[in-house]
Amino acid sequence: MKNQTLCCLLALWISFLYVYPTNGFALMRIIEHKVSHNDLEVGGGFGSAVDISESFAVVGAPSDSYTLAGTSDLLKESGSVYVYQRIETDWVFQQKLIPNDPKANSKFGNAVSLDNDYIIVGAFYDTIAINSNAYTFLGSAYIFKYNGEQWVQEAKLVPNDPGENYSFGFSVSISGNYAIVGCNSKRPYGAAYVFKNNNGNWEHHHMLTSGVNKYLRFGYSVDIFDDYAIVGADQYINENNYKTGTVFIFHRQDNTWGNPVQLSDKDGLNNDSFGKAVAINKDYALIGARLNDTFGTSSGMAYISKRTETGWSDVNRLNFGDENLEGYNIGYSVSIGNHVAIVGAIYGTGNVEKSGLAYVYHNIDGEWIKNKESLIASDGNGNIEFGKYVAISDNYAIVAAPRQDELAGAAYIYSFHESHLVNGDINNDEIIDLKDAIIMMQILINQ
Repeated sequence: MKNQTLCCLLALWISFLYVYPTNGFALMRIIEHKVSHNDLEVGGGFGSAVDISESFAVVGAPSDSYTLAGTSDLLKESGSVYVYQRIETDWVFQQKLIPNDPKANSKFGNAVSLDNDYIIVGAFYDTIAINSNAYTFLGSAYIFKYNGEQWVQEAKLVPNDPGENYSFGFSVSISGNYAIVGCNSKRPYGAAYVFKNNNGNWEHHHMLTSGVNKYLRFGYSVDIFDDYAIVGADQYINENNYKTGTVFIFHRQDNTWGNPVQLSDKDGLNNDSFGKAVAINKDYALIGARLNDTFGTSSGMAYISKRTETGWSDVNRLNFGDENLEGYNIGYSVSIGNHVAIVGAIYGTGNVEKSGLAYVYHNIDGEWIKNKESLIASDGNGNIEFGKYVAISDNYAIVAAPRQDELAGAAYIYSFHESHLVNGDINNDEIIDLKDAIIMMQILINQ
């Protein structure tokens, strides 16, 4: 029966090529939905962080200023987070999150992460008093839990060894019962802190460090998935004295996070910013290097590493074609799901020059193939920084454009569902052949 099915699919493919010689198969159908704030003044930083699940989307606005009910004091740049809920095919505003202890200039919402019923929010400028000592710009992170009707603050996280100017909360991620918080300004080399949920009590679990005794800004970017955590250090200086950047992947076994695996671009050059953005799932790690010069000055690059039985593979560069992409900043942001990955390029040519775009990759039998359609803002203008922050779940992606609508900011949600016919050259080798047919059949079988 399976062979008959494959033969039928192949015959169908051949008939498509004869009947529609310029058409073929695309990896997904893309539908756009724009979300924006409902009460935020221009300059609130809406779109400075994003994440998405199958049911909710979150957008950070760390420069939001507001006055609390019953008070007259303006909490300038205290920050907030906007939550949107998917209702059938629409995304509607659900709730505005602010911390229980809002303070001016704390930048709540500079980083966000969403997993099932939990949201973690960074506030990396938060000044905190601990045991009568005030730690300026120590930073903090807040965890909210969804109770079925609304999001309620469950915990406030701070490091167990506080100090000034830590930038704790500059990057955050949450997965299951674990959360990770980047602390890239902790002297001397940076750190990342892991917290564990113990029946609603989020306890300090482990402090991750690189083991490299030199400045590297460890913790600038973080991501966590199940038992794996990845931490970016975009200022790492390699053995050739190039400030290329690097990343470290940690694996939790029982209650111990083992020695990290370090990944770098062996051909990287000075100021590539490798590790500026990171993402991880069970089998793959995705890394951005927004200032890499492969396709022109500051064209940027993104890399993939696969987890194997012996560890994590050397990084491989994703395919972006061979045209001049000077100034695109590819890899400014990255996100990866089970079958789809997304890479932001904030100055790429979308619908207009420098409007920004996001590349989409589909995992076909272990090979990450670039979709012919990139994500763009249908109403985007130049320099809106579309793609500055991106996130993806199984069927949905969100892309921020913090300078859209005259600096008011916006975020765009895309649904990835049914495949459709647009071009027969699926693997982008400029030849429509049996290889494309095999990939098409694999997609259809897996749907």
